[in-house]
Amino acid sequence: MKNTTIVEDQVTETAEELQATIAELNKKLEVTEEKEANDSRVLSDYPVANILLKLTPSTVVPMNNVTPAEVLLLSAMHHKGAKGNPISKIEPQGTIKAEPISYRAALCDKYGAPIVMALFPGSEPNFPKTFSRAMSMGISTSIPSKNLMDFHVTPLNSGS
Repeated sequence: MKNTTIVEDQVTETAEELQATIAELNKKLEVTEEKEANDSRVLSDYPVANILLKLTPSTVVPMNNVTPAEVLLLSAMHHKGAKGNPISKIEPQGTIKAEPISYRAALCDKYGAPIVMALFPGSEPNFPKTFSRAMSMGISTSIPSKNLMDFHVTPLNSGS
C-alpha cells in the first residue's frame, strides 16, 4: 500500500474577486439564455398550397392553404383509405411565417396532439420543406396507434 499525500491548493482570490467572477459568469449565462430564447422564436417560411385530398378511391375533398407538414399528416392518415397517394393535386399559393413550436401547436389543435407529436416529436420539430418530400414521407409513414391512445378522458358526470 502506497502512502499518498494530499496537498491543498492555496486560495489566492479574495471574496471580492470571487464575487466579481461569479457576477461575470452570471452575466454570460444571461446572455446565453437570452440568445437561446431568441433562437427558439426564429420564424420559418412554410409553403402553402391548395390540394385535393382523396379520402377513399371515390371521395375527394378540396383543402386550402395546407403546408408540407399537413400533407405529410394527411398522407399518413389517409393513404390506406385512399388505396394509394391521397393527394391528387397541389396548387402552390405562397408561404406563411411561423415559429416551429407555435406552428406545431397549431397543427395539434387542428389534427390532434397525439398524431402530430408522434410525427413531429422533440423540442425542436423538424418539418418537411417541400410538398413532394412530404407526400413521400407521409405514404411511407404509419401512425403508431399506441400514441393515439395515450390520453384519458373522464366523463363529465362520473364524479371523479
